[in-house]
Order: sequence, then structure tokens, then C-alpha cells
Amino acid sequence: MSSLDAAGRQGSASVFFAKDVMGQEPFPQIGNGRWLGANAVGTANGRNQFYGSSERRSLWVDALFDYAGTSDYSSSSGELYFDGVDDLTHTFTVQTTSDYVVENPDETVMMRLSLPGIWPSVTGDLWSTLTIKDNGDGGSGARSYLAHLNSDPTLAQVQCEFGTSVSVFNAGNVAAVGAHSEKSDGGVKCGAVHFFVRRSGFWERDATIFPSDCAPDMRFGASVAIDGSLGPVRAIVGAPGADAAYIYLYTRDGLTPAARWTQETRLDEPTLPTDDINHNYGGANAVTIFGDVAVVGASGLEKVYVYHRGTDSLWKLVSTLRASDRVQYQILERTVEQTYAFGYALDMDRRTLIVGAPFSDAGAFTAQQYHSADFDRRYFAKGAAYVFHLEAQEQKIVLRTSNPLTSGTFRLTAIRRGVSGITRAINYGATAAEVKAALEGTNGQDGDGSTIEALGFRLLEVGRTGSIDQGFTWSVTFIGEIVSVPVLSPSWSGYGCTTCKPFSSTFIADPARQILVSEVVAIGVGWKQQTRVTAPDGNPGDQFGISVGLSGEQAIVGAAGSSAFTTTTWDFETGDLTGWVTTGTAFDQQPTYGDNSYARINTYRQGGTPGASPRGQRAQHEGRYWVGSFEARPGAGKATTAAQVAAQMCAFANDELCRAPNYKLPSASASAGTTQGDGPQGTLTSLPFTIEGQWMSFRVGGGCDVRFVYVELLIDGQPAAVAESVAAEQVAVEVVADGTAATSAGDSIRPVTATSKLRATGRCQESMQTVTWDLSAFQNRSAQIRVVDASSNVVWGHINFDDVRFSWGATRVAQSSTSKSGAAYTFRRRAPGTAFPTAKCEGMNRWYCEWEFQARLAASDKRSEDLFGYSVAVDDVQGIAVIAAPGQRGVDANNTIEHVLSDGLDVSKEGLAAMEQVGSIYVFRRSDEIRDGAGVLLRTPKWAPKEVAKMQYAQKQRQSRFGAALDMDGSDLVVGAPGFSISPVLSQSGRAFAYDLSVAGVKFTNPWFACIEGNPDGLVGLTLSRSAATSNLTRALTIGYATEDRSAVGVDALKFAACLKVPSTQRKNCGDYQQTAGEVTFAAGETSKLVTIPIMEDTCLEQWEKHFVVRLHVPGGEPLLGEDFIARVRIDDDDFGSDPC
Repeated sequence: MSSLDAAGRQGSASVFFAKDVMGQEPFPQIGNGRWLGANAVGTANGRNQFYGSSERRSLWVDALFDYAGTSDYSSSSGELYFDGVDDLTHTFTVQTTSDYVVENPDETVMMRLSLPGIWPSVTGDLWSTLTIKDNGDGGSGARSYLAHLNSDPTLAQVQCEFGTSVSVFNAGNVAAVGAHSEKSDGGVKCGAVHFFVRRSGFWERDATIFPSDCAPDMRFGASVAIDGSLGPVRAIVGAPGADAAYIYLYTRDGLTPAARWTQETRLDEPTLPTDDINHNYGGANAVTIFGDVAVVGASGLEKVYVYHRGTDSLWKLVSTLRASDRVQYQILERTVEQTYAFGYALDMDRRTLIVGAPFSDAGAFTAQQYHSADFDRRYFAKGAAYVFHLEAQEQKIVLRTSNPLTSGTFRLTAIRRGVSGITRAINYGATAAEVKAALEGTNGQDGDGSTIEALGFRLLEVGRTGSIDQGFTWSVTFIGEIVSVPVLSPSWSGYGCTTCKPFSSTFIADPARQILVSEVVAIGVGWKQQTRVTAPDGNPGDQFGISVGLSGEQAIVGAAGSSAFTTTTWDFETGDLTGWVTTGTAFDQQPTYGDNSYARINTYRQGGTPGASPRGQRAQHEGRYWVGSFEARPGAGKATTAAQVAAQMCAFANDELCRAPNYKLPSASASAGTTQGDGPQGTLTSLPFTIEGQWMSFRVGGGCDVRFVYVELLIDGQPAAVAESVAAEQVAVEVVADGTAATSAGDSIRPVTATSKLRATGRCQESMQTVTWDLSAFQNRSAQIRVVDASSNVVWGHINFDDVRFSWGATRVAQSSTSKSGAAYTFRRRAPGTAFPTAKCEGMNRWYCEWEFQARLAASDKRSEDLFGYSVAVDDVQGIAVIAAPGQRGVDANNTIEHVLSDGLDVSKEGLAAMEQVGSIYVFRRSDEIRDGAGVLLRTPKWAPKEVAKMQYAQKQRQSRFGAALDMDGSDLVVGAPGFSISPVLSQSGRAFAYDLSVAGVKFTNPWFACIEGNPDGLVGLTLSRSAATSNLTRALTIGYATEDRSAVGVDALKFAACLKVPSTQRKNCGDYQQTAGEVTFAAGETSKLVTIPIMEDTCLEQWEKHFVVRLHVPGGEPLLGEDFIARVRIDDDDFGSDPC
């Protein structure tokens, strides 16, 4: 055996340095660690654990479920004794753990034989490797919910930036991952794109493509996008190399990997040759494709190039787009332009394009100031996004009649790109959907005479008006066409169609023109800017536009540089709900002007004299305004429309812009005493803020049922007052306004925790009382205040709230310390006009529609340098937005900062930084619009005040940058982590994660469940639900669950079974419940499932009730962080006459 020294093998690809590895290993000790050979170190983790029985394998580590799969086998050692020449074979067993965790590539265990004092050689026969094959975790049935998209392990490369760009096309079951620093087989670092396909519901590698003209530093794969909406699946790949920049277009066909992806064309930067090496033509996020339109951004040139595929199937440049507000100067006879980075990020859906310019809107500066060497353009720039649109061609089909129509059919002949086809027979009163299907050639039958399917019409929008008395008119909009379609030619019985049924009535005035087809809107002559959007509360350095997303009538723009300032009004004296986000309708008329509860009749108590109306109660509010969900008397400046809401958003708290117009005056339309009653329900949630002091206080009144009307504190997005203990908690300490503690009921011996007073309600009187909360346990963590009215009870079914104060002052609350925490902004395309509420833009020419601001989205646990908004995606149909924060540090299952590094070193002891730049993604949900029974719009769609789910992959690694790229299509989500290391010798080789986001549509029906220890079946049941609003009910859905200890102690199944065999009087060390984990599957159409956990019955008197937690997780992966995905179980003791344990 030869020793390997650090100097001789430091550069070897098969050797890596392991810090703090000690002991008798075959490689030499170097300082505080040693160099190890990758083929001599297993990647699986051995662990022996004890949860009551002799079984040493477990799915739990320290009573927490092992989401990362860090307990792969039970480590063991022993002796083998060979007795004589005939004793030739002995065996030993390695006990592996069957977990639920996706492990890709498969993990290995090192096994070696040795003699006392003699260690075996790595290359000898006494050293062997056991591979633990993953058994398909992450999927169920024919569906994958989590897959690791890796390059071929035998070809993976160090720091190749695999995952720096991603794209997914749901309908085509195709995904792509870019690796712009990967080397070709010839060793040239030109970059590559890896394609994956989903077969039988599971993702697998399809092909790896290098550019045909591979050259050093091309950065091929820096951007990638896939689409197949209008026919063949195409991929567009950016290669923004410094010397030359290109775009490559591929189509997917063929059966073998080599021929599966064919290069269709290469598009050179149109301005070549150029001396500007910072063109960024096709850079990260700067390519997009839809149908026959490809768009490329060149932010270094402040241009966006639009290419169309013509009738000759060739791609040609048709438009060069610029920012409408660009500023140019003449300096020394040279044209110089302000730097907007226009084209830095792009997204397109159908005929609409959104372009990000993160360094736009820097303010008014002279040319000398702006272009001086010491001027920081990025510091001053707020950013902007620009929306462009290409008008679609629209034709109108009019069927006229002189008498009521009761029968008859007709056909339509169309020509597309030189190919002619005819529809099947269309009924005289066909619905819009039936005409659409006929023109697209779908839902037909054999022998119906249709040939139009060969034309390939897609994405037609059809509307119908009229009646059998007046005839019918169909409008047909060719959304997918960029080449004009000749006017459709109709035929009917007696007029060109021999197979059509005659109409029951002719058009007497002109029978030969009973059906007329005309073009009412010609196809757009070019892409035109429709609007420019900015952050209503934007600040310099926000980088609004660093990422963009577009789907249908919904857009989202990331601002990763934003500090997400807290502009919440804590006393409501702005005259509006500035910095508060509402759900439901309970707070739509807030804040309330004046002492409205005193001005109205108090319906909850008797009058002073018989027959007299009961007098009102004082609200005991502060200033002019307060919040009361029974009241309906807002101020004169209350914002109602989206435009008004946006106009009253402000960049800094206490800014004059925060105040509503005429905020000192009451509403002219609501007199004193006007109410809305106890019926409406909803929530009112503040923007996130950082806790920097010891206490906070507020006033609360109204109803007194803490289950339904209350004020609560959220810490990092989770309720700080645990639900199961609120009702039972006895007040033992109350903090007064100066932050000192006052004693209370001395007869209570219940221990008081930091969460004991973090939910408050009224006293069933309108008068508000001051409540103070101790925040000492939550220093430097993110918090939100949430006011809840979940009651429609006609007796005190409302909440009053006002006057929030902080020990560290409202000014410091507003002056956020969360630099570059990030934000994202949503916008909605709506019908034109001033009507309120505004209808969605549909069934009309979208060019005339308008874009309006909807919401600012921020992480409920915002922290500095998170870069929330660095990547964004949105789906209009699902009402889902996904926002990445690749700079966020590692968190545990409780969403608290992880203090232990991946190498096992404790941060607090080693003085190291936390697991920085691990990255997270946040899922936000939009509520649907609300209409009455007659279809009248009552409320527009609205985004939730905080994320519904947060996800951070389980096998956390520092600097992996999870979320540096993401793409979503339907429920498919692909997230890139270019800094992830798939093995010790492949540092930052990169990985992409493919999720099925439908798991985020499942929830526990309650935040807590309870059971009696000695209940007859020995089980506690927890109900899971899903609804049509959050899940596709036509599909089966699987989700994982697992228990976790709190004050209750779980034991393994063997121990639990053994305890059941002994009398309950002898179960002193049998724990409180059985550790349980598994997966539950909703069948198609099923909306409810029951999870059961075995509970241990004993005869020990418990002084306090016991609690444990059940969490939901992505099958094969991480826990879903959010209120919907965690339930607490309370075990109530029934051994009142027994002795304590």
C-alpha cells in the first residue's frame, strides 16, 4: 500500500480534503483533517439509535423525522472465524434503513476486513463497496412529486453551474437544465444543456447537448426556455459569450438520443460586429419562446430582439424593442445612453411580453452627473418592467335569419400557412366551445369530413352572441397566429355544402349571404409597448425587474434588492389600511372614523328604561381612526380601487404619501353609527417587521371568543401562540407598558412560556383594553400581527383593534435592517374602464385592456441578503406564484435558522457563519374573484398576505443557491441549485429539483387535535383535506406525513407492540405514542383522508397534558413549512386516581 500525501494528490479529481477527520485511516493526517479518496469513503450515513426497542435503525434523529435521510444503515462491526480448510464462506448482514427520502445518486457503504494492527489496502480484496439502491422514493403510483435532476454521475463536473437556468413544459413532459460552464468531451468549456423527459410519471435523463461550434467561454446554457404550445417542442438556448453571442433553437424529434434534439437554427447577435463585450445577448433569464415567436434580451445593449418563424419555416428578426423612457445624450460626439439593463429578464405568454429593466428609474440627473466615474447607477435605480403586446387577428362569423332557426348546419374552410382544410358540420346554434373545437379539429368523429386538423390551429378564442330569433354571431380570435389567416370561407346547404342540413329559415333579403365572415381586427403590424409598471412603494436599489413572470392575465416582477420596508400604519391615522393586507370582507370598510360604536345602538344589552334603545359603548380608541369589524364608517379618503390603493402606497412609513386624501374627514356616504354587522369574516395582517425590543402593546375589544375573534403574533410566518394551549393557558405573568413583569394569580402552578400571551381577544364589550406581549424570546426574528374575525355570530362576532406600540419605537420598526431581503409585485390585466370592481380581461381585444397593481409579496420571515424575488414564476389558472430567495440561510423544520453545518460543526462553538445561501422557495396563493348568483362581480382576485408554503430541500448545503433559477408550468416546478455538490469530489456540480406543486393544496382541517389517553380504539385521528380551489380533484394526490416529539415521547413500533402485551399498570417507560410516518393518497375526486396515530394507555397520572406534532412533507423530500401543514396533538390524561409517573 502506498501512502497518499497532500502535496502529491491535492489536485486529483478523486481526492478531497475532509476537515476534522481523525483516526486510523489509510490516508495521512494533515493539520486538522486529512485527504481522502472518494472511492474509499462511503456516501451513506451509519447511525445507531434507541427509541425503546432493540431496533437500531430509525426514521427519526433526536425525535425529529429524518427528512434528509442521514440515517441510512445501522453501523456494526464484528469478527469472522474460519475454522479449517473446509470452512470457506461466512456472511454478515448490513441493516439498511428503508426511508421515504429521494437519494440520487445511490449511496454507498464502505466495508473492509482487517487483522489486528493491519489495515487493508483500498485496492485490495479486503475492501468492498455496498451500494444502497433507492427504491423509487419521491413518487407514488404513476406520479413523481420530487425528482433530483442531475447530470450523468460519470460525467458530472466541478463548478459547471448545472442548474443556473431551468425550464419545464408540462404538456410535453420535458424539462431542461443549463450548465454554462460545463466542458465538452474534448475538454472545451463551452457549456451544455441537459434535457429530461417524464415517462410513466417519472423524470429521467434524455440527452445532453453541446453547441455545434463549441468554443471556450461561450456560456452556452446560461439561459434556456422550452415550449410546444403550437406544435413541435422547441428549446431556445442562450450563449452570451464575451467574444460572440448566439442563440440556438432546437426541435425535439427522432427516437434515439443522438437525433432526439435537432438544431433548427442559430441566431447571431444582430449588432455584430460590436466592441461591447457586455452585451448579455441571451444572458440569464433573457430568452423566452412561445409558438412561432422567440424573444432575446440584450441588456448590455438596452434592446430586446423579437424573432418570428415565417411561412418558409425560417426564423427572422421582426422587431427590436427599446424602453419608451430611455434617455440618451451626446457626449464628445458619441451617443451615450442611461443604463436600464432593459432586457435583463423576459417572459412571454401568447401575444404578451414582459421585459425587466432593474436599473431603470434612477431619477433626474444631468449627463455629467449620471456618467461620472463615482456615480453608482445601481444604488439610485429603482427598476421598472415593460409590457409589450402584438394584437391578434379577429374574424366575425354572422349567421342571419328571417325567422327563428331550429335546424341546419354549415362548414368553414380555412387556409393556414398555405395549407387548406375544412371543418366538420357546425350546428346553427353551436356554442363557442363547439366552434372552437371544429376549427381546431378536436373532439371529432370518424367520417365527419373534417380535414382542418392538418392546419394545426391552436389557442383560438371564440365568443358567441345572438339567439334563434335574431341569428348568431361568433367572434374568432387567432391567438396563436403571427401570420395573417385569410378570411374563413363558409358553405351551407345549397351554397357549396352538399352534406349540410338545410337551415330551417333562410335570410330573405339576401339568401346567398346568409352567412357572412369578415375580419374585424387585423393582425398587429408589430410589437407595441402597452404599459410600463413600477413598484408603487419602490426605493433606490430595489432592482425591480431583475426577474419577471407572465401567465394569462397575471404578471409578477421580482425586486431582489428591496429591503421590503415596513410601511404599516400602527395607529391607522393615515385614514386607510396602509401596510395591512386583508382577506375576506370583514375589514373592507376599515379603518373606522371616530367613536362609531358610541354613536350607534348597542344591540347586545338592554336599554336603561323600558322601550328605550340601548346606549352605545365607547370604543376607547386612540386618535381619529381604529379598526372594528362591526363598523362601516370609513374616512373620506378610503381607497377602494386598485389605482387608489397603489397611489396610497408609500416608500417609507410616515411619508405624507402614506396618508389618504382628506384623511381628517369622515366619509360623506356613511353617517356616524353606520355598521355592517357581525356577518362578514376575514383577516387583517401587517407587513413583516423585525423584533428589536422586549415588548409590544395594542388595544383590543369586541368579542371574547378567543377561538374565532382574536389578535395574534406570527413569528417567521407561524403562530407564536400554539393553538392547543391558548384556551387552557392561565395567565401567570403579564407585562405592563414599561416592559416590567407584574405578578398575577398565585394559585396557578402552570409553567409559563414565552408564547403564553401571544393571542388576545376582547371582553365582549366595545371598549378596548391595552394588552402587552413579552417578545424577549424572539429577538431579531421576523413577525407579523394578524387580526382575525372568523365569526358571524350575531352576538359579539367581531373584533376591535387599535394603537400598536413597540418598546423600540415605531420609527425603528419602519427603518428595516433587512437589506436586500427582497420583494415581489403582482399585476393584473383587467378590462378597460373605471367600473369597480374591475372585470378580468377576457373576450375582448387585449390591446385595449389595462394593467393594474395587485399586491406586494414579501417573505413572512424576511432576513437580510435573502434576495427574495431573484427568480419568480406565476400561473394564472392555478392562482399560484412561486418566488425564490437563493440567499436565504438554512432553516430547520420549525423554520428557524439552522445552527449546525452540514459537516456537523456547531456554529455557536466554531464561530462560523450559519448555513448561508442555502436558498428557499415560497409559494403564494391567490383567491378567486367573487360573483353573486347573477354573475355580477363582487370582488376581484386577491393575493394572500403571506406565503401558503415555504420549501427548502432537505439535504442542505452551504452556498447551494437553491432558487437561483426556477420555472413553473401548471403544477410542475423546476428549481435550480447551481452550487449544490452531489459528492465530496464534485463540489458545486449543481442539481435541479423537480416538484409537483399539487402537494401544496393539501392541509390539516384543524391546527390541533385532541384525544383521551384511554380512548377505546387507542388511536387519535387527524383529518387532511383538499378542495377544488387548491387542487386538481381529477387527479390522485399523495403526500407524506410524520410525527415529531414535543412534551410527549414517541417510541418505535417494536417497543409500542411490546408494551401492549403487558398490563397498563406496568407501562411506565412505554412512551406516549407510537412514532408514525407514511404517505397518504387521495383518490381522484376524493377530498378528505384520515391519518391515525396509536396512543399509549397507561395508569400514570400526568401533571400536564402531553403534546406532539404531525407534519406534512413532499413525498421523498422536505417538510412543507406553513400553517396548513402542521398539526399539534394533545393527549389528555384520564388517570386521575393514580400515582404520578
